Amino acid sequence: MGGFTCCVPGCYNNSTRDKGLGFYVFPKEQKLRETWIQRINRAGRGGRFSKFTPTTGHRVCGAHFEGGKKTYMNRVPTIFPLRPQKVERRRPLIRTQPELPNSPTVAPQHDPEVSGSAITSSSSDSEDTAQQSTLLMDHAYSSQESSYDQLSKKVACQNNIITELAEKAEAAYAHVEELNRQLKRSQQDHAEAKKLCDRLQQKNRCLRLELSCMQKKVKRCKAEATQKIDITYEALVEDEKKLRYYTGFTSRKSFDSFWSLLEPDAKKLRFWQMKETENEDRNFILPLKTQLVLVLMRLRLGLDGLDLAYRFGVSTSTVSRIWVTWLDFLDNRLRQVPTWMPPHLCDMYRPQAFTDKGYTTVDGILDCTEIFIETPSSFRVQSETYSSYKKHNTAKGLVVCSPNGFVMFVSDLSPGRLSDKALTKASGVLEKFSPGRSLMADRGFTIEEECKELSLHLNIPPFMEGRPQLSEADETETRLIASVRIHVERVIRRIKTYRILSQVFPNSMSGQLNKPRVNRVSVRCEVSTTNDQVPDVRRWMDDSPQPFSAQGPIVNYPLPMLLRCPVARFSSLAGFRADRSGDRALRALAISGVSVALADWARPTSPPAADDLPPPTTVQL
Repeated sequence: MGGFTCCVPGCYNNSTRDKGLGFYVFPKEQKLRETWIQRINRAGRGGRFSKFTPTTGHRVCGAHFEGGKKTYMNRVPTIFPLRPQKVERRRPLIRTQPELPNSPTVAPQHDPEVSGSAITSSSSDSEDTAQQSTLLMDHAYSSQESSYDQLSKKVACQNNIITELAEKAEAAYAHVEELNRQLKRSQQDHAEAKKLCDRLQQKNRCLRLELSCMQKKVKRCKAEATQKIDITYEALVEDEKKLRYYTGFTSRKSFDSFWSLLEPDAKKLRFWQMKETENEDRNFILPLKTQLVLVLMRLRLGLDGLDLAYRFGVSTSTVSRIWVTWLDFLDNRLRQVPTWMPPHLCDMYRPQAFTDKGYTTVDGILDCTEIFIETPSSFRVQSETYSSYKKHNTAKGLVVCSPNGFVMFVSDLSPGRLSDKALTKASGVLEKFSPGRSLMADRGFTIEEECKELSLHLNIPPFMEGRPQLSEADETETRLIASVRIHVERVIRRIKTYRILSQVFPNSMSGQLNKPRVNRVSVRCEVSTTNDQVPDVRRWMDDSPQPFSAQGPIVNYPLPMLLRCPVARFSSLAGFRADRSGDRALRALAISGVSVALADWARPTSPPAADDLPPPTTVQL
């Protein structure tokens, strides 16, 4: 049938059949729940005298509440009209007395001996007969009453069994209903799980495919990464693009030509911080050409020591020894190379642009460049090195190039605050020009008087000199000078592509000045003590007298004193290594052409003849 059946004994109302009745669960409140159980008076499953324990499937119909339903005021069932009545035991004397004499079946229902004695007794004695008849009726009544009691007990037992079976059936039905609901939920969950499983399987297949691709990619990348990057000389010269990127040389021929200049003396190098026995007994880990590649890579790319150590598979101390030793060697060896072009070579390789614009006697173009340095700790040094143009602490150097773009001269670097005029006079570059020739510069080089003293002509853009604007001739001259003077700016820009000159040099790179070999540096300051525009070196020194020579004061002092010298060498400024890496790097880049790739327009069509150049001087290394 289904639905819920009322659990009150004797009530068979069902929620499916009796739609108008309400069926209520037992309350959760313990006291009220006990009241319901007591009112229902239903035996438990353990027998007649066991306590009834309701489950979630037991219900009480509304017929047992006043008004036909449970309300807030009528929360306890009070109506039990269907409760079985207790059977009263009465003796059926009137109903059985007329049937006793004519009943042929009375005697067989009792003891034969008693019946026989009653029949064979004396009929004459009426009293005995009456007594015997009365006894027989009483016995019959007692037997019938006993049978009725037994049947009542059997009926009561059957009712209890039926009630228990009904309760079990109801509980089983409720359990089946719960199982059906669980089965339905399980089927729904199974359907959703199946859909989710299908999606996960599809995603798993995609991920497996992606994983397979990534594993192949990782394997390929690992194979590429495990391959040692070969940046030796032999590997670089096979690829001109790599050679140009790492060293600045455009071809193997140019690199070999430069190596031929260094090779005779490179074999005799004594490495910095190494004893003589170590140089003799130990074969150095890198070949000489690879050592040169290491130095050029640091000049070209601005790599630090740890990076180079990883690239070449050596220690950082080895990189440091190679760097310091080779910079000293390049500085001393390249000083022998003549770089100043005489007038007839300048005329021979002069670009047509200079000739067309009337600058046929210009032998050099002057300009200054600045390199950033870390802010020094001393306020005085900060003031001397701060450049108002760059808004930074800088070191300034003078660059002179020929009309065809060949770098002829690079001065020692000075503090960035020094003017272009003072730096030009201090460098002594004007004395290198031949009398009667001319040079070209920007407006900042106000050196007309110095050029006149040396019979030189200075080509600089005209000044306003209080005029509201330039005349037409002055404007034309300004345009002509700017169109050819830009060559020196291009040369400087090419020099700055070497990243060691584009970085900010930290003060920590000057720590090696305190080591035994370089704890004191000899600096020759080419400064005229009578020049008011160039600070006198002596006033930055200690009060003790200093030795002088015909070329200027020669002083020996550690780095802190070098920082006070406004026209000291590049290596003496704050932020540069003790090995004078800045000065020698600039020389290696600019003077020798080691790391300066000249623009195509600036290259001569053919190299100068060997007879046109003076022989190099010999320097003992």
